[in-house]
Amino acid sequence: MTVAVRGEGKVTSSPPGISCRSKCRRRFPDRATVRLIAKPSKKWSFWKWSGPCAKRNGAGCTVSMSTARSVKAVFRLTIEIRPAPHHPRTLSPDAARVLAYLGRLSNDTEPGVIVGQLCLNTGFICDDVNYQGAIGKLHEQSGKWPGILSLTYEDWRVHSSAELSSTNQRLIIPYSQAGGLISITWDPANPWGPDPQNAWRDIEHHYPGADLRALLPGGAKRGQWLASLDRIAGALAELRDAGVVVLWRPMQEMNGTLYWWAKTGTGDKHETFIALWRDMFDYFTSVKGLDNLLWTFAPVSNQAWSSFPYPGDAYVDTVAPTAYGNDLAITSYDDALAYGKPVGMSEYGPYAWGAEMGANGSFDDRKYIERLSHDYPRIAFFISMCSWEGVKMSLADNLYANELMNDPRVITRDKVAWR
Repeated sequence: MTVAVRGEGKVTSSPPGISCRSKCRRRFPDRATVRLIAKPSKKWSFWKWSGPCAKRNGAGCTVSMSTARSVKAVFRLTIEIRPAPHHPRTLSPDAARVLAYLGRLSNDTEPGVIVGQLCLNTGFICDDVNYQGAIGKLHEQSGKWPGILSLTYEDWRVHSSAELSSTNQRLIIPYSQAGGLISITWDPANPWGPDPQNAWRDIEHHYPGADLRALLPGGAKRGQWLASLDRIAGALAELRDAGVVVLWRPMQEMNGTLYWWAKTGTGDKHETFIALWRDMFDYFTSVKGLDNLLWTFAPVSNQAWSSFPYPGDAYVDTVAPTAYGNDLAITSYDDALAYGKPVGMSEYGPYAWGAEMGANGSFDDRKYIERLSHDYPRIAFFISMCSWEGVKMSLADNLYANELMNDPRVITRDKVAWR
């Protein structure tokens, strides 16, 4: 008998012979009956068996050794959604309900995973052409709308207050009123860039002298930074007044090297990033009264999770990493769960570049729900990246979108049930 263990726990046998925390093997007499017991470690729970025990419920399984057997026991972290010790902050009643709903999905006390789709930003937050190409096309294929509409503020350029308000009224508010959830990413323009209106050109540049401390109180760029915060807060306040709860995802992938606010090779900006996140949190909640925001921490999912600049439980509502790969692996799944927050995937999909590129229109969308259901059941939601020229990332631009959207394990807009 070969026994493999995934997660933190131990499998033992009766008669003795198996005592396994990773992988082990033991010979038993032909036709012997072996009882396996799975015992989770502290803060973990037994989830499931595979192999000849796959249909067994519970932590015990009896195997007849009429041939060689290979059994796998899977343990998972016991996530407990803890009320965040925010102070001085009170979530709006609707925001509290949405957060509780995401918590139930992450705790597996409510079945399903919410499907989301990002709308491409090419100068406009989400124009009619890009909306139709990603969201509308998906509805045409499946008769279903994604449960989460995801948009980005200022990915390509700075948007005026009038443009932000137009998108709110034309798209975001109606989608929320129809039952969908809203996720908004903020990619602020680089304060050190030569053209403060061109966010995209400078978003990857780390200019000499750039120091996030300059954006904090007393810093040289503080006034410019506050002006950006005020403009964005005005748009978010309009959504608050319309009853829209926002999964607010500012300054994502801070543990990578792409963005100007991220860690770079020239020095560790993690502590300063945490201070900047907390400063923005306090300004939006205490000064601007934005009680409709669920703050989403979105690092790159990788092996170095312990080094991530986590702002703290009081400043984060959901943890939603980004991960790309044709096998849809989430390397930091257990690490994300350990925070005790609802967990999602704020960007998720196949490779977009290189020889192994899967984002070419041939990706099987059914893989999303199969992978999440079998290996990452605590994921409450996932958001598919949008397509762009030469790269087909959106669900509608790949295969079997209809089957995915109509899978009973997938929560589309008509099934979102936080109210």
